[in-house]
Amino acid sequence: MEYTNDTFSEGMADYFATNCIFLFFSQPTLNQKEKTQFEKDMLRMRLNCGITGIKIEVDETDKLLAASRAVIPVFHSQNWRYTNLFEVLFYPNKFNEYFKTGGKNRRILGMVGTGYLEGIMILPKPSLHQGFANESDKKNTEIYKFVHLIENEWSHE
Repeated sequence: MEYTNDTFSEGMADYFATNCIFLFFSQPTLNQKEKTQFEKDMLRMRLNCGITGIKIEVDETDKLLAASRAVIPVFHSQNWRYTNLFEVLFYPNKFNEYFKTGGKNRRILGMVGTGYLEGIMILPKPSLHQGFANESDKKNTEIYKFVHLIENEWSHE
């Protein structure tokens, strides 16, 4: 999909409105103006933050799902921008404290980097999709990690 500085590619609204994994966007409580704003906020996120797969392919849907998770906690906050996030890395699955995705003790479902990883978020790609597929548990690692970034940003002001 191609982006411009102002709009998503044609059909983006239809994708979100009809795709069952994206309930937030299709809520009847969001009017057309809010949906358009949500799309623009996602576009801003995509243009200002790299989204890269590590030993895994990341397609445009993955990138849009990640951008949507970034926008949800700050939706309706005018011109919000994550100034402390430059790249989201997707791993093939959970990882351990040594960032290994194989072997034992792979319990980490997401991490907001500090130190040499400052400005980087690491998420397992399957976790992203699981968060959209499970509509009832109200748990979502990605949203939690983005909220953590907001808290970090506020604490440094």
